[in-house]
Amino acid sequence: MTHALASVSVSQSFQNLTDTVFHSIPKIGVFLAILVVGWIVATVVQRIVVAVLHTVGFDRFAQRGVIGEALARSSYDASA
Repeated sequence: MTHALASVSVSQSFQNLTDTVFHSIPKIGVFLAILVVGWIVATVVQRIVVAVLHTVGFDRFAQRGVIGEALARSSYDASA
């Protein structure tokens, strides 16, 4: 009386692998599209915020405080 410990069908395993890969490709594409669109939106929002902060004079306001001392030693300005 022999019992098989594991019954593995190589062709079925390969078919399952290819099914998984082909079903994952659209999900990966959507993920990459969302990532790129999010990066573009974040860049646009960053530029808008920096422009608004420059317009309202946030740099002058920040230089009067304690943050101004720290920013004077760095290459950054308050609005950036």
